This record gives sequence, C-alpha cells and structure tokens, in this order.
Amino acid sequence: MNINAKIRISVTGSRGKSSVVRLLHSAFSSCGLECRSRITGVIPRELYAGEEYPILRAACANVAELKWWLCQLPADTQAIISENSAISPELQSVCPDIMAPTITVLTNTNPDHTAQWGNDEESVLYSLSGALPNGGTIILPETLANRWDMRLLARKKKLNLAPVKEMREFKSHLSINVPLALEACKISGLNIDKVLCSFNALKPDIADSSLLIVGSGELAFAFSINDIKSTKDYFHTLKWLPADTTLIYNHRHDRWDRLKAFDDWISQNGWKRIHIIGDIPFLPHLFKYYTKIKSLESMANLITSAGRCFGCGNTVYGLPLAFKLALEDGTLKI
Repeated sequence: MNINAKIRISVTGSRGKSSVVRLLHSAFSSCGLECRSRITGVIPRELYAGEEYPILRAACANVAELKWWLCQLPADTQAIISENSAISPELQSVCPDIMAPTITVLTNTNPDHTAQWGNDEESVLYSLSGALPNGGTIILPETLANRWDMRLLARKKKLNLAPVKEMREFKSHLSINVPLALEACKISGLNIDKVLCSFNALKPDIADSSLLIVGSGELAFAFSINDIKSTKDYFHTLKWLPADTTLIYNHRHDRWDRLKAFDDWISQNGWKRIHIIGDIPFLPHLFKYYTKIKSLESMANLITSAGRCFGCGNTVYGLPLAFKLALEDGTLKI
C-alpha cells in the first residue's frame, strides 16, 4: 500500500469535499507533482494525468475502497488526495488510520445524513471528529474554528488548526473551497501563482450547480447540493421569488432523512408548484406532490411547461444528472 507519498491530504466534512479535492489535484498537478486523487461524490472517480477516470464498483460504496485504491497507486506518487467517504461516525477514523494524512481539510459541518449525524452542526462535528487525527494539521473555515465545540475538540485531540476566511471574489461554494485548498497548497510549499492559475482554469464538475435553458423554460440545477442550508443559500443567489418558481425535488427512498430536512422548506415556502419526482415520498402530506417522470423527454416537458424551475434533493439517483448531461451534449433535443 502506497502511503509513502510525501504529501497525503484527506478531505472531510458535509459538503464540498469533491470540489476541494478537484482544486487540490489541479494545483499539485500544475506544479509538476505526480499526484493521484480520489473523489467519491456523485460519480466515484480517480484523478491523474489530467483526466478523471470512473471507479467501477461491483457493489455499494465501502470504506475498504480507500485501502484498495492506495494499494494500486504507483510507487512514484508524490501527492495523494482523497475524500473521507465514511458516513457512519464509527468509521470516520478508518481514513486517517489507513492514510496517515499530513493535512486534513474539514470543509464544513452543515447538517446532512441526519439519521447518522444528527440535526445540528454540533452533532455533525461530533460525528465527524474521528476523521481528525490526533495532533493533525486541520484546515477549516474561520467561522468553524472559532466555535466553542471546535476549540474544545482541538484541545482534546491536540489539533493544529489552520483557519481560513472566505474569498468573496470567487462565487458560490468556491468562496470557501478555494481558500481551503489554497491553504493546503501554501502549507505544502507550492508555487502560489501556478496554484491560482490552475484554480481559474479548472472546469466545473459534471454535477455542479448551474442554470440550464430547457426550451421555453429554465432549470436551476441544484440537485447535487444535498443539504438544506446550502440549497437555500444557492436559491437566494438566484434572486427568484418562490411564487414564480416551480420546485422539483428528486426523492431517493434511502435518503428519507434528507426529505425530512427539506420538508418545511418544500411545504411552507409558497412555491408556484411543487413536483416530487424519483421515489414516492414517505411523508403523507407530500404524496400529493408526487409526479411520475419516466423519461428525459417527460422531464423536459415538465420544465418547459412550468417555466422557471428549481431542482434539488438528489442528483445521481434517477433522471436529474442524466438529463443535465444529455442536454449539455446535445443528445436531448428540445
């Protein structure tokens, strides 16, 4: 197993892990290092040699995948960057135990996976605490570093905190993800001019939030955001009124806790219309909003007839991501 690389970075947190890994990989590669990286979000991928290669799984996601991935890395790998993909609090320490990271990035503690992590940021931090190795260097947002529970955890585990401030010149989620990645690059001794150039040149990920024109309608594609706070923040950036907007929530039956977290926002926000697609919602009062969408064409028809739509919930399950990719590559004709 290759854990002899000089630089080993683990990225944990509720949101933004894949984004930070992609930023870091771009930076290390642009500075001439032999870098291998792994993201486990929407589509699990390995990053190397300027390309992204899907990790083909025979079964569901498993924390043992990290050990397998490390075992097949070339001996000349100089930098290793990986998401900590564990969900269970009991398994958070698997990544640092196996990988022995030289740096850990903690993106945020926004509530998500509430069945496992709880409903508030304090509970999320407690659940993710195993991902922060004793005595480790932890890069994190300044707002999180200043919280009492984070300070207490830092003293208990003798963590070296490296807080960063938002960079407002970068839009949306990049305003915090860029400074997190930048700090890791500074600690690693990279050329910062080259790093910033690589950040600016990095193309959006396939599931990044974006505004899609669909015939006479438009879809704010936010299915990949997942947590309610970040979803609300993105909606506010659009400056759309709920009364003029049709909400499309893509439900996944094994993510019932996410639907529960979104419930009040779905039910009480005064939307023009509400459509819940994917699996049938388990909450009885939301059943009336269930809309069975079987094809990309029917998804397009829904958006075209609705006008302005905001999509959220789950992206890789069912139609949303397939719809976005088909629309962008022209295989879906509107």
